[in-house]
Amino acid sequence: SSYLKVALNTIQTSLAYGIHSRLKNAVDIICFNPPYVPTVSIEASKAQGLRGIEGSWAGGSDGMQVTNVFLGVVHELLSPKGRFYLVAVKENNIPEIQNIIVLARRAGREHLSIVRFEHISPSSA
Repeated sequence: SSYLKVALNTIQTSLAYGIHSRLKNAVDIICFNPPYVPTVSIEASKAQGLRGIEGSWAGGSDGMQVTNVFLGVVHELLSPKGRFYLVAVKENNIPEIQNIIVLARRAGREHLSIVRFEHISPSSA
């Protein structure tokens, strides 16, 4: 950004697949606000494929369709001291994700939570 006087390079990719090998075990903080609204799975898949505004909210069954894909790779991206923050709603079945809830708020009809994930050291397991 010229305002901040720093170099900024942008990359468009699906989740982190285009840059996964470059970022392996190197990311200190990931903030993820996925499409989390529970919808029919086919609706979510169609919305993601069309890249329309619906893709920003249509989350499939339990609202976890996109999130579950990213949860499969996020541990490979985080540095040993890295943290992963996930925006989720009550309907995403948060207790099933096994996590630490950092913040929970009500936003209109939605019960939003910020969930923190981190590596567990062998000594604390």
